[in-house]
Amino acid sequence: MSIPLKLRKTKIAVKSIINKLWPELLKYPINPKTNFYNTGCNSSMKRTETSDLSYNTAWNIPKNILLETKSTDKFLFTIKEKVEKLYISTGLGTSFEHPPEDIDKYKIKPTLQYELHLDVYNLVKNESDSLSVMLWVIEYDLKSRIKHTVQNLNTGFNVMRFMTDYRTECFKILIRFAGKGKLEISTPRMYSL
Repeated sequence: MSIPLKLRKTKIAVKSIINKLWPELLKYPINPKTNFYNTGCNSSMKRTETSDLSYNTAWNIPKNILLETKSTDKFLFTIKEKVEKLYISTGLGTSFEHPPEDIDKYKIKPTLQYELHLDVYNLVKNESDSLSVMLWVIEYDLKSRIKHTVQNLNTGFNVMRFMTDYRTECFKILIRFAGKGKLEISTPRMYSL
């Protein structure tokens, strides 16, 4: 059986494109959870830490959550009674609709890709209870909320990637708890890519 000339040309063209792109594709590892290339995530990419939150992390913590500081870079949050939704946030001020009052500590640039790194050392759930923990980044202009990015947290190293809106000036980091248990985390670190 012979392949029609038109299909042979297409097959050759696709092969030559793949051969040209293959060295470039090998730079990006495949994410085993999604089977997609982690574009922009290779080890040679330069990351610039934009916010050293270790010295200025002011957590807004509701009364239902107990905070224990393990070190300058380690926090233990305990939720003693089951909650439906409970948030802790960075920055001064309790409104999620308005930027943090200490806005200068939480500045980011518009239309730029960022990574938020967070180590979860321990996520303890009681056998009879469940605990769901989500990481949020909320973007603001100088007056109000623009958009947010959300990701579930798991034990281990967590990376949240997001692209800021063209109007973005600053941000807040939130952790949402649902259930009962303990969460031990590092100080969040924000990097521009």
